[in-house]
Amino acid sequence: MRADQQYRARNHSARLSTVSSIWYPLRRYITAAITQLAAKMPRMRYPRLPKLDANVLMPSKNRPRSASLSLTKASDSMPPTRVATTRDGFMYPFLTGGVAGDDARAAVLTDVRRSITMKAEEVGGLRASTVHEGRETLATAAAALREVFEAGGTLFAFGNGGSATDAMDAVADFREAPQGWPNRRALDLTEDPAILTALANDIGTEALFSRQIIAFARAGDAVLAFSTSGSSPNVILALAEARRRGLITIALVGYDGGRVLAEQLADYVIVTRSQHVPRIQEAQASAYHILRELVETTTDDNHARA
Repeated sequence: MRADQQYRARNHSARLSTVSSIWYPLRRYITAAITQLAAKMPRMRYPRLPKLDANVLMPSKNRPRSASLSLTKASDSMPPTRVATTRDGFMYPFLTGGVAGDDARAAVLTDVRRSITMKAEEVGGLRASTVHEGRETLATAAAALREVFEAGGTLFAFGNGGSATDAMDAVADFREAPQGWPNRRALDLTEDPAILTALANDIGTEALFSRQIIAFARAGDAVLAFSTSGSSPNVILALAEARRRGLITIALVGYDGGRVLAEQLADYVIVTRSQHVPRIQEAQASAYHILRELVETTTDDNHARA
């Protein structure tokens, strides 16, 4: 070993020895001080959790009238803490036995039934109006999209949040439809977290989709954009980039169509006229499933007749 290496080794060992001689006694001192301090602190008392009577779990018609939550005191020196029992109807009154509990349970079921019916009627009407208003746009977009596929082109779908889920579902249906239709070339621009996080970190979220279009798309391809507001910045940038590159642009939007409709940022715009985001997305699901079907069932002849 060279002399300078031997010197560095001895110097390193000496430093370690010095640190050890200081640290270990200091650690013992700190540990002892903390132990003494903890011994002088008053002990904390915590109430025990209430015990649940097994009878409470029985159906109300078989439950004994005395079934309730029982309380065990933490110690004799501590006063009992008042806890709500099932007989109080606290938070969940419909779990209580007897006439009051049955009435509460019936009221809850009535509210749930009314809510489900109302939502079903709302989304049913919204689906019908979306498809009726956009029927001509859906047919022409499907014919254009069919030409893209027959020429070997690719469909790129994208959106944010729940709209990203719709893009994922649409791409899955185009790639391998359960109806047995031909597999179509499609790519979900939200499916790769490495690409998304790199773009968000290095450039910003507004470039999430437009940069991927620059990388993957070519003239003659198509994009399918989802936006409940119709004004999402990254969706708008992606549509603009797609149009500059000669792609066919299809957009499913909500509310009043937002900037996408007002500024005609897409070749084909299907609007779901609602301000309730969950209902918009449910109606858009019907629209893109119809679009998928029309791609396989629409021809130039029957489109001309339509």
